[in-house]
Amino acid sequence: MDNFQALNLPICKICGELARPNILMFSDFGWKASRMLNQKEKFNRWIKQNRLKKIVIIEIGAGTAIPTVQVYGDQLAKKLSGANLIRINPYDYHAEKKLGIGLPMGALDGIKALLE
Repeated sequence: MDNFQALNLPICKICGELARPNILMFSDFGWKASRMLNQKEKFNRWIKQNRLKKIVIIEIGAGTAIPTVQVYGDQLAKKLSGANLIRINPYDYHAEKKLGIGLPMGALDGIKALLE
């Protein structure tokens, strides 16, 4: 490939600007937190309503270079009584034995292994 040029980029129907995913990146001054805050509120409400149920946390592809997701998975597994953590990652798969298990494989293979 000599020249890569993206075609048919999505345009925001509201403002007419280039559409973008709602993902916070480093030094990202265009990110809007309102959707994330709304989702976080819904998630926290769900956790509160289901905190006594057996919950499985499946974490796929989160690494240790930026450990935010793994730290949150560990904290959530500790917070929820009886929760089990399943960490799927070819390299950064280790999980505390008291929290759950780690599967040293890619996402698709990990999901298939869970379904067997």
